[in-house]
Amino acid sequence: MLDTRSLVSALCLILVIGILLHFVNWRIHRRYAGTKYWTIGLSTQTLGIFLSIGFNGTAATDPVFLLLMNLLFSTGQVLMLYGTARFSDHPYRFRVYAALLGVMLAGYAWFGLVNPHVMGRIITLAVVLISTNALGLSRLWFVYRRDGPAGVVVLASAQAATIIVSSALIVLQLAGGSEVANVYDSNPLLPIAVLTLIAFETTTIFGYLLLSAGHSQAQLRQLALSDPLTGLANRRGFERELARRIGSARREDQAICLTVFDVDRFKRINDTHGHDAGDLVLRHVSEVAASCLRDRDMLARIGGEEFAVIAAPGTDSSGELEALASRIRAAVESSPARLGDTVVPVTISLGCAHADCRDATDIERLFKAADTALYAAKSGGRNRVEMAA
Repeated sequence: MLDTRSLVSALCLILVIGILLHFVNWRIHRRYAGTKYWTIGLSTQTLGIFLSIGFNGTAATDPVFLLLMNLLFSTGQVLMLYGTARFSDHPYRFRVYAALLGVMLAGYAWFGLVNPHVMGRIITLAVVLISTNALGLSRLWFVYRRDGPAGVVVLASAQAATIIVSSALIVLQLAGGSEVANVYDSNPLLPIAVLTLIAFETTTIFGYLLLSAGHSQAQLRQLALSDPLTGLANRRGFERELARRIGSARREDQAICLTVFDVDRFKRINDTHGHDAGDLVLRHVSEVAASCLRDRDMLARIGGEEFAVIAAPGTDSSGELEALASRIRAAVESSPARLGDTVVPVTISLGCAHADCRDATDIERLFKAADTALYAAKSGGRNRVEMAA
């Protein structure tokens, strides 16, 4: 038989360990918006639970104490929600939190001070749990899109289960369920309720920790595929996108269109103005070229002063590809880089190629064709576009 007192003791231990884990997580990931509020929220929530356990172990019935206890637990829930919204980079407006706090204060004050009623306080708590978890779920969707499923699945499962159980609790109370005055009552459902709370709290604690770990992994993946100078995809990211587009092109029977270009006389810029100026020119070229792209065109810096563009699927094999390359060339030529008071004219040479690619060998031939066209543009006088034969 489940012993309620033992289960309550286990819950207290889990909450204390959870606070310590969240504090460590906060210190490790202090740059992440949200981790601080998860720690503060869980601590506030735990204090409310501890006061509740202390109240249930005595004969005290001070209504102000009841109000404080309930407000602490629910405020912890709101702080956890605030942290999740901040972490997702899609925070709610202040009025959302004000509305939640208003519902809490009104419900607990009315059913605790004005018209003391256990069922009313339970329903208020259930409404707060449903609201905060539903709002949290909507923000987990943004985390999933940004970082992937790590942590999101675990936390979303716990929050969805909390919504279901809280809804059932409201139905049971409104249907005339017996009131429970003390967590140590002989009601056979109490041990099950405490055990369920243990499961939810444990899953939620680790769900939040996994969110932080998942965000770190996503950032590392992004760093591995990005060029730190320009913020564009690097060669590894470029090759990964090419490999992905092979499958799409094969399914839709489309050619892959590629443009390769580099900065004309880049060594002269470095020798004349210094390497810092060279870096500024590369950033300038990447920004100007990116402004010329269409949806689903992909620009990457694949090495040194060399860049590449994978044209959007469905691009016409000759006309549209050449027009895109010419637009980039003209934009760079008409936008000189500025190094303080010095204006540095910048031009680029571009080589374009297209082919039906089915495997890595086809991609290698495509890249070689575009590279050959680039060298032809260089040999032809620079600042021009050449199409592969």
